[in-house]
Amino acid sequence: MAIVWGAAQADSTNAFRIGYELTMSPSTVSSGTSSVTLSVKLYLGTKYYANDSGVDWSIGAGFSPGSGSKSFDHNSGTAWSSSNVTLLATVSRSVNTSYSANVTGSVLAWVTGLSAIAGSASVSVSWNIPKRPTGTPAAPTGCSHSRTSDTQHTVTWSNTSPTNAAAPYQNVQVERQTNDGSWARIATVGVVTSYTDKGTVANRKYRYRVRATNSAGASGYSTDSSFYTTPSAPSSVAAKKTTTGDIAVTWPDPTPYNTGIQVWHASDGVWESTPLATLSDVTSWTHASPSTSVTHTYKVKSTTSTPSLASAFSPQSNTVQLLAPPLAPTNLSPSSSAVDAVNPVVLSWQHNTADTTDQTAFEVQHRTSGGAWATTGKVTSGVQSWTLPASTYSNGSTLEWQVRTWGDHVDPSPWSALATVPLSSAPTVLINTPVDGDSWLTSRVSVTWGYNDEEFNPQARWQAVLYNAAGDVMERIDGSGDGNTVEFGTAVADGFTYSVGVIAADSTGIWSAEDVVTFPVAFAKPPRPELTLEWIADAAAVAVSVHNPPTEIGEADAVSVSLWRSVNGADWVLIADSMDLDSSATDFIPGLGVVNYYKATAVSDLPSVSESIVEEIVTDQARAVWVNAGPGFSQAVRLASAVKVDKTSSRAKSLRRVAGREFPLEVSGQQRTRSINLSARLWAPTHPRAALSSSWDELEEVADMIAPACFRSPEGDRVFVSTGDLSETDALDMTRGLSWSFERVDYAEPTGEAFA
Repeated sequence: MAIVWGAAQADSTNAFRIGYELTMSPSTVSSGTSSVTLSVKLYLGTKYYANDSGVDWSIGAGFSPGSGSKSFDHNSGTAWSSSNVTLLATVSRSVNTSYSANVTGSVLAWVTGLSAIAGSASVSVSWNIPKRPTGTPAAPTGCSHSRTSDTQHTVTWSNTSPTNAAAPYQNVQVERQTNDGSWARIATVGVVTSYTDKGTVANRKYRYRVRATNSAGASGYSTDSSFYTTPSAPSSVAAKKTTTGDIAVTWPDPTPYNTGIQVWHASDGVWESTPLATLSDVTSWTHASPSTSVTHTYKVKSTTSTPSLASAFSPQSNTVQLLAPPLAPTNLSPSSSAVDAVNPVVLSWQHNTADTTDQTAFEVQHRTSGGAWATTGKVTSGVQSWTLPASTYSNGSTLEWQVRTWGDHVDPSPWSALATVPLSSAPTVLINTPVDGDSWLTSRVSVTWGYNDEEFNPQARWQAVLYNAAGDVMERIDGSGDGNTVEFGTAVADGFTYSVGVIAADSTGIWSAEDVVTFPVAFAKPPRPELTLEWIADAAAVAVSVHNPPTEIGEADAVSVSLWRSVNGADWVLIADSMDLDSSATDFIPGLGVVNYYKATAVSDLPSVSESIVEEIVTDQARAVWVNAGPGFSQAVRLASAVKVDKTSSRAKSLRRVAGREFPLEVSGQQRTRSINLSARLWAPTHPRAALSSSWDELEEVADMIAPACFRSPEGDRVFVSTGDLSETDALDMTRGLSWSFERVDYAEPTGEAFA
């Protein structure tokens, strides 16, 4: 380093001074540096040539050696030449470092006794030793917890040398693990040894860990053992006899973090005082060889081992009875409702166990009303249905039938209640219109049908269905009585194929088979309209004239016209609806300087539609900004002098801190802001260029109108906006400065609904 010089001591012809160079060893202070050695080199400098056999020097503050004498001989006549510098001595001392602050100090070094120059010179030797950095703290030990309730646990630990100056504690971080998942920090506390966690809940598995932190970093963790809170009870229990005479008890797993199950038992409805079985975390258990002299009912609890906790009881199971005959079957079908005897008749029932055993066999008996019984005999089967063969009995009579079932008991159930079933022929229907394969000429389909019943039972109910070509149901209409005509409300489309189906039920409740016809739809279309486009420069608008040619043979009369526009190939939007034939409309807001496409659709009463050839027009940029507002955007103003457009864009956002995340998360909303700020020049009314822009009064009128307005610029902007503040500033050169703000609003042009 360069020599630091003190003030010079001078006489009329010469001067001298003392300087120093300071170094430190080691040159940097780390956490292991307890002291450093300061070395100082002291120098004598004279302004011009001088010599002496012995000049005295001294330095204090514990530097060694503290003083001495040194001869010198300087020969340069150049003022303060580096040749007139002599090293007097090198001295040193040790200085202890500090964890709390930098160590600073200073000492004066002197030089005296020059024979040629009287007096003494000094310099202040200063030092600044950086403070000693601390190390990461030692890890806490003995992390554990104590339970107050499911919702409160106290975590405790021991801090290891928390006040050690070399690695002190600044904070302790407490973390919790839930259900063997990831660790989450739940608290950062000071230099304490406990924390009460009130954020736990029932039916969980938890674990805690803690670590110390300071500015140097974090220690390792001290980790608690896992523990549980009160588990949930199983939601249900089922009991069922097995083929070996045991009882299988099952329940759903109430939680993945209980460690055991208690099974409790009641004999003849009397609950025992201790669990019948204590199990690991399972979902079933077999009660082997239960007593056959009592009934059996069960309920269960979930348990944990650390700590020892038990849930509430589950709901109790069904009661398992001794082997007994089943109860009489129920839910016989068919019963009361008629069936067609020429078809097989499926007879079904519900087996009603008394001892939880499934159906093992059944017997069905059947007859016509008042006749002799016919029986299937005992049929070994668990199926709860049997099919009566077709034409076993004749239509016009009444079928009576009943059933009994067996379980594991040797005896059957009682016979079921008697089911009576009228036997009647199914009616038939035949669709008259539409005719299968013939074209349908309108958008609404009407179906008519004929009805026939061999037994002259009247039509009581009916159903008509309209299908698309894929067989999907488009509309279903149900009715009652003897009607035979219905019109569907769903419109069919020209050029597609559809089907209709009809079924009917007679007064006995028997339904016919479905009659279905399929037909194409072919509408007559109106003549194709023709368009003429004209650019209206003074309004930056397009005038559209529609011509409807006369109707020719095979065409339908047009009754109205709709007009559509697409800007630069974007979606088609409706700009006029239900127009008279051979009429015109003005599009006040076409895109500027781009291709605008137009088409017209003629509509008949069927309704059928024909579409014009698409016409296009490239609109003039007009080098002006246009703002349209009012009904149909028909009120327009323009600005064309010194126009400047500034745009801003933003979206609703916020940053939120989340526990366990180092950096915040961004939450973005749906709200967006798009703003336009416009500045322009208005000329005085007498100026030749005044006509380039609208007047202040015209601008003010549009600015007062209710949104939406349409902002258009030569750069292709076409935005629906709310008009904001409008202001002007007069100048002295027949101009006025104009500023106007806009903000985009949520508005979309109509794309097919009725034009308002």
